[in-house]
Amino acid sequence: MKKSVVFLIVSIMLWSCANNNPLKNGACEGVNLQCEYLNNPLGIDVLSPRLSWELSSEAKGKSQSAYRIIVASNLELLNKNKGDLWDTKKVVSDQSINISYEGKALTSRQRCYWKVMAWDEKDGASEWSEAANWEMALLDENDWTATWIEAPQVYSWPQFKSDVHNIKRAAKRKTYDAAPYLRKEFKVEKEVVKARAYISGMGLYELSINGAKIGDHVLDPTYTNFDNRVHYVTYDVTAQLQQGENAVGVHLGNGWYNVDSRAVWGYNKAPWKDRPTCLLQLEMEYSDGTSSTVITDESWKAFPSPIVYTDIRQGEKYDATKESPNWNTTDFDDSDWAAVRTKSGPKGVLKAQMMPANKVMRELTPVSVKTPKAGVHIVDMGQNMAGWIQLKVKGKKGDVVKMKFGEILDEKGCLDQYNINRHHRETEFQVAEYTIKGDGEEVWEAKFTYFGFQYIEIEGYPGKLTTDDITGRVVHTSFDQAGAFSCSNETVNKITHATEWAFISNFLGYPTDCPQREKNGWTGDAHLSAETALLTFKPQSSYTKWLYDCQDAQSEEGILPGIVPTCGWGYALGDQPTGYGPAWDGAYIWVPWYMYLYSGDEEVLRTHYTNMKKSIAFMESNAKDNILDIGLGDWVFINTYAPSALTGTACYYDLTMKVSQIATILEKPNEAEQYASQAKAIKKAFNKTFYKANEKTYAGSEQTSLAAALYFDLVPTDDKKEVAATLADVIHKNDGLLDCGVLGAKWIPHALSDNGHADLFYQIATDKRYPGWGYWLEQGATTLWEDFNIKSLDNSRNHMFFGDIVHWFYKELAGIRPDEQNAGFKHFYIKPYYEKSLDFVTAEHDCLYGKIRSEWKKNENSVEMLVEIPANTTSTVVLPKGDVIINGKASNESKDIIESKIDEELQYFKFGSGVYSIQIN
Repeated sequence: MKKSVVFLIVSIMLWSCANNNPLKNGACEGVNLQCEYLNNPLGIDVLSPRLSWELSSEAKGKSQSAYRIIVASNLELLNKNKGDLWDTKKVVSDQSINISYEGKALTSRQRCYWKVMAWDEKDGASEWSEAANWEMALLDENDWTATWIEAPQVYSWPQFKSDVHNIKRAAKRKTYDAAPYLRKEFKVEKEVVKARAYISGMGLYELSINGAKIGDHVLDPTYTNFDNRVHYVTYDVTAQLQQGENAVGVHLGNGWYNVDSRAVWGYNKAPWKDRPTCLLQLEMEYSDGTSSTVITDESWKAFPSPIVYTDIRQGEKYDATKESPNWNTTDFDDSDWAAVRTKSGPKGVLKAQMMPANKVMRELTPVSVKTPKAGVHIVDMGQNMAGWIQLKVKGKKGDVVKMKFGEILDEKGCLDQYNINRHHRETEFQVAEYTIKGDGEEVWEAKFTYFGFQYIEIEGYPGKLTTDDITGRVVHTSFDQAGAFSCSNETVNKITHATEWAFISNFLGYPTDCPQREKNGWTGDAHLSAETALLTFKPQSSYTKWLYDCQDAQSEEGILPGIVPTCGWGYALGDQPTGYGPAWDGAYIWVPWYMYLYSGDEEVLRTHYTNMKKSIAFMESNAKDNILDIGLGDWVFINTYAPSALTGTACYYDLTMKVSQIATILEKPNEAEQYASQAKAIKKAFNKTFYKANEKTYAGSEQTSLAAALYFDLVPTDDKKEVAATLADVIHKNDGLLDCGVLGAKWIPHALSDNGHADLFYQIATDKRYPGWGYWLEQGATTLWEDFNIKSLDNSRNHMFFGDIVHWFYKELAGIRPDEQNAGFKHFYIKPYYEKSLDFVTAEHDCLYGKIRSEWKKNENSVEMLVEIPANTTSTVVLPKGDVIINGKASNESKDIIESKIDEELQYFKFGSGVYSIQIN
């Protein structure tokens, strides 16, 4: 009753806002202006950036009929409505997302100011939007005058007098270079009006000026194949410079560029492996019109930092007794520092990092600190996470606090890393050490590594360790939240929570499988979770980056390695030279398709279309009579394994169809027909090989086999209902439980709900028995796991590839569904499944046009809905048969309905933008 009252109050408030907003009388305006999915970005290196905006209006039925964009070289011209770079004039179009710049050719460093005006459906003009801007990056390699530099190796430093630091390794190694400090002082003698720092540090860097860190990025730049492309970041540092003496400092870490630890993926032998190096160009413009530049060159100096060891997987060790206070300020004597060395640097092309950076996004307080044995503390964060901790400590100089990070505890309550360190060859994994300097309270946190963990085992802590001494620092790529989902079933809500945490834990510059054991960009994990990701977050620019990684990684034959980026591992699966197969390689087609479906992004299709064709050609060359049996199938299956030839061919069919659809979108009709014909032949071969028409089943009636045929529309049209009944029957005979792997876990929910069995999957989703998502929760899961079998030796407790279930929650329980014919939610469907055991569902999704909302709650004899449709879109709300009241009026009296129809089971109402209260009796 209480939840119903809260729902009603929220509905009334929303309705009240819709009727009191000053924009309700028909005015609209452009808001949330974006360039390449980013707000006012620095460092854009595409020559025709894409521009998008939302239309803000609470009035119903608002749409755009025309727009005018002005782009100016300065704010003064823009304020005068003069577009010296581009003035589209009035363009008759309803497009308001992903509009490519077509003005004057843009140059390096150029700042572009822009705004937009829109005309509504009645040709009424809006006011100009607020001004937005973007700034171009360094577009030509000749723009760079800086040189890559590095610190001398540790044994080359005449001033290096400390003991050689020993690292515990399975194989002996005498020395390891500390993470180097680099510094330079320079003078500023004029008034600075603009200053930009362009920096890349391999593998990771932290930039500071006059003692202050620049920006809030961590683990920068994002990981790429450094032989193909190297990211640099642009900072506005105008405010950090001062008249007179200045100092710039760079702290370098190894990252993926110089991996020390050995594991099966071979990064310790990466072709690019080299010592940390930096490229920095600090450009200053003065009030008198002159300029100057500070660059990395031989004039810089270097010294070992207190980070005496850092490895992206093993961890980090910090010796506070080796600190150099004020090293990055002008108040410092660097006479005993060594000269740097210049070098050629990595082979990859320098590219601007056009995506949100990795950041510390939130902080957590531990839920407990326990002492299972003398001297050993176990800190429980209460949440599996990616990142690190901040440690507060007081102690004697030279005392060492040792930390080990992991996900599970053994039967004695001590940390157990058995599930995450199995593929590593070192005796230390996910560890940190802090050597105390003995100067009051000291605060430490990691800088050039991150951990996947819920628990921390701490030894050597002086005094009593409490929850006040530990803060969890949650780190992930800083994309915005796009969606929210909740309902009256707490199991569903906890699955949603676990899925969101699994995704953010597994996106630090690229999508990963797990944040502890591997940190690898497994392609299967990426596409299996992408629809949930695009509904819940805004990772478009991050996926754009990763798809370029895929482009770099694809072989000439068309093979995509199992992990992207890769140092060369993953092109073969065991002794099979054909890679991981279509269920993994398909990420290079599915993820761009989802980008198009959810964001209307045609450019990502255009950019990668040639590579997609190469993927299909590779699959075709390995198929026999249109049956493809290579690579991984239904990975981590429970009991019954669907034939890999069936799952591989089903994927091959769908990927070929997707390329046909993409060819149509890109206006390549001949190629569209070619791939459609090829797909038709694959479908015929699939059914000839696997379909048992008399039994209405596929292969051996495995759940995944049946779901694959239904999900990919491979079942003969007249047999769909009976094949779906077979799938439901197989599940019922398995006591209503899943029997599949990761592929089936994505396909089965939709195969059931799209064919009249949504109730069955809801039962599966909320079941707390093994195997299933609810079972994980019963075992204490706060993120998704890698395997339903919790005893699996490789079972990571923070994995995303079972995460499509939240996509199902949005699609079925809330009913939010994109329309392939009007991508990016230009038109979409609201078609909820009203699960009988639920009292209410509420969900929202911020698409590129604005907020979509779908809410419903049950009364005694009716269902009340609240639907919000953003301006410049339309939505078809699909309802069961019954009397419908819309905003207090019977549906046949409502003037809000654009069009409607009724079939044997459902009724369809198309609405323009606005907030609608709907009651179904």
